[in-house]
Amino acid sequence: MMKIDVSPDMPMYNLLRSYPYDLAGALSEYIDNSLQAYLDAPEKIRKEIGVLEVSIEVQLKDKHSQYIKVTDNGVGISSEALQRAMKPGFKPERQSLHEFGIGMKAASVWLGREWDLSTYPIGHKKVYSLDFNLDELISKNQKKVDVLESFATSEDAHGVSITVNKLRDISQEEVVAACTDLHDIYQIFIYRDKVLKLTFTLDDTSEDLMSQKVRTEPEPLRYPKAYLLKPSWSDDALAFKCGDERLWKKDISFSFNGLPVTGFITVRKEASQANNPGLALFRYKRLIQGSETKEYRPKALLGSQNKAAPSKIYMELHLDGQQISHTKGKFNFDEQRLLQILKKHEIVKEFIDQAEAHRPSYEKRKAVIKCVSKEDMENKLDALKLKNQAGKSSSTKAKAFNGVRGNREKSTPHSINNDKKNNPIDILSLVNTPNSIIIEDITKEAVDLYNMNKNWSFALCYRVVLEKLMHEKIKVAHPQLYTDNLSDKGIAALLKYLHSNQHLLDGSKWKALRRSLNTLSKDDLIDITNLASHGHNKPSREKLDTLLLNTQELVKWSLDN
Repeated sequence: MMKIDVSPDMPMYNLLRSYPYDLAGALSEYIDNSLQAYLDAPEKIRKEIGVLEVSIEVQLKDKHSQYIKVTDNGVGISSEALQRAMKPGFKPERQSLHEFGIGMKAASVWLGREWDLSTYPIGHKKVYSLDFNLDELISKNQKKVDVLESFATSEDAHGVSITVNKLRDISQEEVVAACTDLHDIYQIFIYRDKVLKLTFTLDDTSEDLMSQKVRTEPEPLRYPKAYLLKPSWSDDALAFKCGDERLWKKDISFSFNGLPVTGFITVRKEASQANNPGLALFRYKRLIQGSETKEYRPKALLGSQNKAAPSKIYMELHLDGQQISHTKGKFNFDEQRLLQILKKHEIVKEFIDQAEAHRPSYEKRKAVIKCVSKEDMENKLDALKLKNQAGKSSSTKAKAFNGVRGNREKSTPHSINNDKKNNPIDILSLVNTPNSIIIEDITKEAVDLYNMNKNWSFALCYRVVLEKLMHEKIKVAHPQLYTDNLSDKGIAALLKYLHSNQHLLDGSKWKALRRSLNTLSKDDLIDITNLASHGHNKPSREKLDTLLLNTQELVKWSLDN
């Protein structure tokens, strides 16, 4: 038996209980230790081990016997390394995954008041084990713990096993969330390098919570250089594609804080508000910020959420050596300075421009103009301008005639006939928002759901469309009012405000909208979308058609320039 000094003053361990961890951060300390020891081992030993397997078992079912057990098949800890590692102030000589020297101790004390460790170092003959009971050590003012030694048998497997008891209050929801976070943090080691396998079980189930969607790079867009222009002489934005098709993925590198940064940038083939991490920031291949569940899409670089770039730009950056918090949960550097460097980076600027200009909705309706070069595009723009001017000149008399007949309705290429044979959903054919691909995409989704008779899903989408359209309209027409009063309002609150403040509407032009607002404010039609969003209502087609008819003027007003 040997003894290990675990000082400094034992009360210091109580301070570790308030260490700013979350569950994933604490568990990652064990994984970091195992993984770094594996990566530092000679190739011969790594081959003997094969893939490093780390299993995490969490038992919460019985409050009197809760525990967390972490086991690996890795290198293990020698007696000398164990004595160094148990010293809270011990710090490894170089930066790495386990660089701060407090990880295992801090994590264990944060998780519970008592823990034990057993290790069989590969290539050694002995197994070492110790018990760490914080309350007992403090009460007895002890600074050393006993380490038991025994000769390994054929039943002993090399690696480390740590069991933490007397747990802090941990919920099942925290466990599931931690599992997802760990999946994200170690995605490169699991899927790209294929050196790590994590398994995670909760209570008495055999289900592996790590059996999740594989974390892979998004498929890059293959498309020519795109341009989206809004000439003063055109009512609509014009989409162009110039030159040959290319793959929109490219390596990038630059210097930040005197250290090299490497990575790549991609314009995604499929835009995704739900699953796009945005910027994924790694350090020694360990994800620090930017995942599918906790995306990092800085507005200062990618723009607001109604732009295309936040849902289409994926960037992976490796910032090895940069300063990091002791919990390894965030970088300790000037974020705005990093974003300024990226904003000025020529490749990054080109890719963000492509993300904004590429519009699948234009491609689907065959409204993209193909050009062989930028010069060709400018020539075609000139030709379109001349054609537009000629068309306006020839239609002057026809417009005057319509005025004599009393028809003063504004004519647009998208206007819909009010014939009773028209489908109520036709109102959404008006939606054309060049500055927001999100609204266009959600509108298309809403139409598809309506046509498939998926009433509940349609109600959810239509609610988003109405809210987005009204937000954009008020933000442009009354920016100060929007910022002060309406930026965070939902559809019901927006309608109520508009009904109470009808001076915001042009009295002569929007009489029909005033009548619609009166109707919408007096019945429960708009509640259909709110109830559906909370899962409390499955609206009928008849009610949805009535809703569409009663909100037609609202849609027209929202789109009116």
